Amino acid sequence: MLGAIHHDPEVAAALSAAGADVAALKTALCDRIDAEAGLDASALAEWGIDLAAVSAAADQAFGDGALRRAGALVRQRQRRKPGLGELAHATLMAARGEAVRLAQMPIGGRHVLLGALLTSAQTAELLEDSAQRTRLRQALEAPGAS
Repeated sequence: MLGAIHHDPEVAAALSAAGADVAALKTALCDRIDAEAGLDASALAEWGIDLAAVSAAADQAFGDGALRRAGALVRQRQRRKPGLGELAHATLMAARGEAVRLAQMPIGGRHVLLGALLTSAQTAELLEDSAQRTRLRQALEAPGAS
């Protein structure tokens, strides 16, 4: 989902149109990635490393969320394995189904987000309420949307 938001401006626009705070959503997704990676500020502090200070310096030099983005790239490279996890596979299959249903081939970021809304409880819970999810679906399915 983070990739779809980051690389497809139409996805970010649809999220905004549905009332979602795109920046907060990106932060929440990055925080989940950090939590899954086990980034431990207290362990780093034992070695004299102030994670908050390092993060602030990276943000100032390279833009907001720089340390998280860099960490996500490193973890992505470390975890490269053939194949997809079950949820990723289900999301892509749902994305394909949405693209076919809407007669919008090839599959794009909007279809991946629609697929994630169908298959992932975590995706759904990041949006504030069911009305917001409904508005998002409507924005992503709108005529003329690519």
